[in-house]
Amino acid sequence: MGPEAERFASKSVAMMFGLLKLAAISELGCVEERLEYAQGEGETGFLLPAFEPRQTPRTSLVLRGPGRRLRLTRFRGRGGPLVWRHELQPPFRSKQEVIINATLEAVWSFSMDLTRIPEFHPRVVKVDLLSGKTFREPGASYQCHLAGGKHTCIEQDIEIIPLQKIVTVLPEDTFGISKILSDYRVETAFQRMSDQATKVEISHYYSTKTLKAKFFNLIAKGKIARDTQATLNAAKSTIEASCPTI
Repeated sequence: MGPEAERFASKSVAMMFGLLKLAAISELGCVEERLEYAQGEGETGFLLPAFEPRQTPRTSLVLRGPGRRLRLTRFRGRGGPLVWRHELQPPFRSKQEVIINATLEAVWSFSMDLTRIPEFHPRVVKVDLLSGKTFREPGASYQCHLAGGKHTCIEQDIEIIPLQKIVTVLPEDTFGISKILSDYRVETAFQRMSDQATKVEISHYYSTKTLKAKFFNLIAKGKIARDTQATLNAAKSTIEASCPTI
């Protein structure tokens, strides 16, 4: 690609990215934006609708609005062009929280160990490590066997910020929830309250684009909230028992 073509491509990408940003602000009523730089600044590329798994993120712009978030990310493959991809976070549905009387580090360490899920989760009796990973990491999948032996669900962690946040999705389950709520995601946030107290919040996000999804949300939203609170309370008891305060 010659110098003129490179300048044209660079201007085109900047223009299209600007249009996407303006459209996002218009739609979301943007109240915050964050531009995260990585290696590869100044490289030219093309606006494409998707990216391949082998590509790695280089630059991302996050636009937040009431209950929604738009992420615009630039990717580059092995020898391929840079790719812009936008991802609209599903609407916020509910949040549950608990204060655990233990250090942030202790709570985080406990939460990262997938093999400990059956120790506190009221409905999980066994966990299969589908990715062969004992500890959570982006892309790691695991299958939970629920009490009664009839149902299972596969969960996958897609984003982890150490000592701050874990984002999990539900690719598959025998209840059929993943088919009704195809973009269901859960964000678990951790916050240090004091030397011996940690707040853990679990937020639920999903779209209800179909009539079936709207009906499901109507009857199941409350149960999801109650079950999540019960799980948090059980985790609190288990962690506090193993990590007594001084």
